[in-house]
Amino acid sequence: MAKDFVTIFVLDLVHLQFQKWSNHRVVVVCTLREAGGSNPPRDMRLPSLLFSKGIFAKIPFIAGTNLDEGTVFTQPSYNYTTELIESIIIANYSPPAVESVSESQLENATKEILELYPAIPALGSPFNTGNDTFGLSPGFKRASAIIGDLLWHSQRRFWIQTASNAGVKTFGYLFTQPQPEDPPFLGVPHISEVDYVYGNVANATESDTVLSTAMIDYWVSLPRAWTRTMERVLPVLHGSSTLLKIKYSYN
Repeated sequence: MAKDFVTIFVLDLVHLQFQKWSNHRVVVVCTLREAGGSNPPRDMRLPSLLFSKGIFAKIPFIAGTNLDEGTVFTQPSYNYTTELIESIIIANYSPPAVESVSESQLENATKEILELYPAIPALGSPFNTGNDTFGLSPGFKRASAIIGDLLWHSQRRFWIQTASNAGVKTFGYLFTQPQPEDPPFLGVPHISEVDYVYGNVANATESDTVLSTAMIDYWVSLPRAWTRTMERVLPVLHGSSTLLKIKYSYN
């Protein structure tokens, strides 16, 4: 019998986190859980394990991320010290959340992550904004970069790599169009490309309109003509080596 899965949508939970649990330090992530109370084997429950076994639909798809995915999932009122960022990572990935990882492995991996993301605002998210901290904790941009990579960019890479290795044609993008209507500390945040796909950009500039039209063509081409049209406008990905950067340019 086919299994029913219930999607737990992350944004509603994040709003609750920010509004109701202001002292909570765990970042809520989207996941899948099985409805009905049955308990299938672990390797048939987790999407990541199903993917690694090749159990997924072998059809072409578009998958992408935005430049600053992590900003809306990073509470702006916190003082992001190294210790706080470390505690957030450990709280989200400690056993039993990740059953196959020991606490010592997690602690070592967390320290390595923090070394790879130095406490330099110019290197953090929102990217390409120099040392501007927007009146927030100097560590906000560091935390945003880490959270964006852990929750979104790494997952997009894993999804595309796995599907491509199985022979599935995948089309990927990185959306970088500036979003002047949003608070500056958000940069180009999560889901900011969605309005472009539906032609519903608020207070659209000329560049927004041109870009939205092009993106609609990209997205509609996939179900309409599968790969024939798509391969002319989007790169076919092999592993995770190539992404189309989506941003309007006058050149």
